[in-house]
Amino acid sequence: MRPGVHVPDMYESLVRIQRQRTEWERYAEAALSAPGVPVGLGDVWALWQRTQAGLEELDAVLGRTDAARLSTLPAPGLVRSLAGLAADSEYFDNLIERATLRAELARMGLEPLLVELSVRHVPEDRVRAELEYAWWQSALEHVLRSDRALLGANTAVVDRLERDFRLVDEAHVAASGPLLAARLATQWRIGIVDHADEAAALKRALKLGDVTADQVTRIAPELTDTLVPAWIASPYDIPLIPDTVRFDVVLVADAGALSLAEAAPALRRARQVVAFGDPVTQGPPRSASPPAAPVPATSRPRTTSRSTPPACSRASPSWCRSRP
Repeated sequence: MRPGVHVPDMYESLVRIQRQRTEWERYAEAALSAPGVPVGLGDVWALWQRTQAGLEELDAVLGRTDAARLSTLPAPGLVRSLAGLAADSEYFDNLIERATLRAELARMGLEPLLVELSVRHVPEDRVRAELEYAWWQSALEHVLRSDRALLGANTAVVDRLERDFRLVDEAHVAASGPLLAARLATQWRIGIVDHADEAAALKRALKLGDVTADQVTRIAPELTDTLVPAWIASPYDIPLIPDTVRFDVVLVADAGALSLAEAAPALRRARQVVAFGDPVTQGPPRSASPPAAPVPATSRPRTTSRSTPPACSRASPSWCRSRP
């Protein structure tokens, strides 16, 4: 025992020492020699620190955080991940050439076209047709912008009507906004009185933090329509709204660029649909080049890129209204 050491419980310390002595003797019998501290622990510690620093740099580059960090993976999983990162990839073979070409296309103003082609995954054999189509479209747009008389209309009258409509619309919104706010406030006060228990439960839930749409409808089913008279969401957020919520009318903005499959989660909840869009100029992306040979009717794949307005009108003309 070292001088000056204070032992609070001598018996417990002796029991622990005896247990350690037994373990040392068992290891010594297995190794046929007295156990000792391995040589090179300092080098192992330095190597571990370098490895940890390297893994942290990789985590920062790969965007891994918390439980997904490389340093938290088991050894076999870490070895597989590092082997995958170190494997040869064709992506890096012409990286510099592709970066140079992308910068040149950006200087020519073609980066939006490049992004569109990459999003649509246009095959290489159709890129030429896409470029030709983009060239003709930009040429026609330039001609129409430079000489609007080619549209065959009195542009001065159209501009005046557009300005008048904008002024009338702004005046209508300015006059109707306060009236609508007052009416909603009145309905909310009446709802709080008629459904005091739901109002109290909703207040407690809001104090606890973020509340989802499903929680609101479950906590205050009667107050939901008063609290949220209108819902605004992207097509991909519609499934987050509970199925119990139904709408008197669904307004679909830019419906021409929206396929029927994307709009279906919102359409199935509506008693009436008003679709705003132009199915001609806003059609879902498709290739500009026609097929080399006609495809037999029996082998044609079913298309899923049909835009919402025509498909909706064909499904139920009296239920869906389209507005350009």
